Amino acid sequence: MADIHIEACANHFYRLSIDLPLIQNKAEPGHYILINQQHRAYILGNNPLALIIPNTLLEQAKLELGAAQIQISLLGKPIPAPLTSTFNLLVMENEALSAGLFYLRKYRQQFKGLVLIGTNQTFPFNPCPSKYLLPGIPADLIAGLPLLEDWGIPSRLASFVQMPGVYHGSVQALANLWLNATTLANINKIHFSSLLPQNTTE
Repeated sequence: MADIHIEACANHFYRLSIDLPLIQNKAEPGHYILINQQHRAYILGNNPLALIIPNTLLEQAKLELGAAQIQISLLGKPIPAPLTSTFNLLVMENEALSAGLFYLRKYRQQFKGLVLIGTNQTFPFNPCPSKYLLPGIPADLIAGLPLLEDWGIPSRLASFVQMPGVYHGSVQALANLWLNATTLANINKIHFSSLLPQNTTE
């Protein structure tokens, strides 16, 4: 039985911290866990093992992770460190936000670039006005992730739900908007894709 600590995030999301030494000691950014051969979740951190889940999955997660008998596999592969000599474009979608934040927590000192975050619905955080002006991004798209602001990393947001300062549409469309406008060359693209089936179109 795993020891679970639950902390409320914004917009009906929860952070789960789980004491699973055999898994967390091996976990790297890009890994995800498979619970009982059914449910997948990206890893947010490894000290202890951390996940972000919506409230619709909270009770199910508590039952499975707190059960006396549980099978958890570590899957996926680590994502290489960002290139220090090149501008990096990091794109993450939906629950892959966890993987992207795990990656940036590990490599933020060497990350130079832009982070774009997309969701089909709402975010597990409250967006804030970014202090970074980004050429190629419309001036009214000013919302960013507060944690990345604290880390000194520029970010912009995309959602299919209309929110102030947030691009209305897919994060890939937002990425294309910026890529088509930028004069930067040799951009290193890093993409954390959703583990869930995609049924939303632009």
